Amino acid sequence: MSSVKVWRAADYIRMPWKNGGGSTEEITRDAGQGLEGFGWRLSIADIAESG
Repeated sequence: MSSVKVWRAADYIRMPWKNGGGSTEEITRDAGQGLEGFGWRLSIADIAESG
């Protein structure tokens, strides 16, 4: 049987956007490495500036 890990908001890693206009807290994504290595992801974004 597999185990389940409970993640709290404080556990999410905050990553700045490439354009500097905000940041993302990644919740989950498909397999792959780095920002270009996934097909989909679920995240929470903070938008600092429009554009």
